[in-house]
Amino acid sequence: MLLEVATAPSVDGRCAIVRVGGQVDLSSAPDLRDALSGAATPGCAVVVDLVHVTFFSAAGLHCFEQFDDVVTGLAGRFALVLTGRLHPVSVVLRAVRMVDRWPIHPSVDAALAGFAGVRGVG
Repeated sequence: MLLEVATAPSVDGRCAIVRVGGQVDLSSAPDLRDALSGAATPGCAVVVDLVHVTFFSAAGLHCFEQFDDVVTGLAGRFALVLTGRLHPVSVVLRAVRMVDRWPIHPSVDAALAGFAGVRGVG
């Protein structure tokens, strides 16, 4: 499966949810970077749902690092949704010792709850 990315507001409209599926590699990373950048607004809260990612390379990690800079510059935040230690993204984050760099939640609902009280959200 190639990369599939869809962005939508949360039900309450407080956050953007970027759902990612398929393979994140050198050839698909620009599409992921564009989708993430498109979700960033001043004071934003963005949930990046990676549950359906089947392959994740360092190119995807670089997208997150760049997005972190963008979101921080806009006084926003983002969180990742992953399922388990064997998820492809979890494996890469652990391998490069970055598993604690960004908030990780087991579901979109948990990530949204983690944004409660964030300035500019809710």
